[in-house]
Amino acid sequence: MRKANERIFDDVVTGTTTVYSSGEFNELLGRHDRISLFLVVDTVSGTSPTITVQLQHSSDERNWVNKNGTPEINALVISPTATTTEAANDATGNYGCHSVRAAITLAGTNPSCRVRLYATLRDST
Repeated sequence: MRKANERIFDDVVTGTTTVYSSGEFNELLGRHDRISLFLVVDTVSGTSPTITVQLQHSSDERNWVNKNGTPEINALVISPTATTTEAANDATGNYGCHSVRAAITLAGTNPSCRVRLYATLRDST
């Protein structure tokens, strides 16, 4: 059953430094068994840009580890001439720690884009 749907990130990302979903959603994301992600990317520039989104979890919100071995969205090619969308799930069903966040990383040469990331949260029972 769906419990919540939130926009957890909405910003322009420039460069290849990893950025994270807003900390205000960490506890909410960690509270639910299943997370579905919906990514919207536009206003893209750079050469051969890609985007990766990886869920991470933590019990202390200081030390974070990847929730799953493979990123939920892994090196998705993003178009400089169109809006790119992608849906993904935390399909493993691995239970996470108290807090969960999304790590967002661009790759390519001088990448920049607007990123919106939505999370739909469900419980298995």
